[in-house]
Amino acid sequence: MSTAIKKPDAKPEPTQARARARRDAILKAANTYVLAGQIDRVTTTSVAKRAGIPIGSVYRYFDGRVDILDQLYRTAYAEIEDQMKAVQQSVRPDMPITETISFLLNSFTVAARSHANFRALTRWANQHYSLWDVTPGTGSNLAAFLEKTLTDGGVSFAPDRQEAAAKTIVTVVSVLVDQSLEEEDEVKAKVLIDELGYLLNQYLQ
Repeated sequence: MSTAIKKPDAKPEPTQARARARRDAILKAANTYVLAGQIDRVTTTSVAKRAGIPIGSVYRYFDGRVDILDQLYRTAYAEIEDQMKAVQQSVRPDMPITETISFLLNSFTVAARSHANFRALTRWANQHYSLWDVTPGTGSNLAAFLEKTLTDGGVSFAPDRQEAAAKTIVTVVSVLVDQSLEEEDEVKAKVLIDELGYLLNQYLQ
């Protein structure tokens, strides 16, 4: 759930079809290493060679290795976000907030663990950036998602608690979900998600 990476803005998306195709080829080449469990082999040199383009062309679209992996990570996260927006829309209005939280957490876990490269890229982001860089803030998409979930469930906080409560919930969800994604054992991962659900429900009482 870590999408608050503080980094310079990415280079503008190319507008010409040939340039877009070349940029996509770079990302596709890098992603083959990620999918093969060889994320450490992603370098500008290896990606250029695999994409069949000059290394200078890589730097036309990306600042380097980190920028390439960061773009792959953001793309993967956006795909998970799209799935979760659809899941959120399927929540019944009469569903108790305790059930809603459990349903959404487990849905996210299924989506994240079944995604081809999200877990590997999340692990990379968590290792490359500091905790402060990867923890979403109260203005993030995650915060908006959680706020809608709570509002739809009839949960509200006193005005003097709203900001602190939002920071607390977003941080706890982000960190503990990432911990569950680190688990290779799916049973242990589910236990962590269930515990997170229990913790959130206790906090909201």
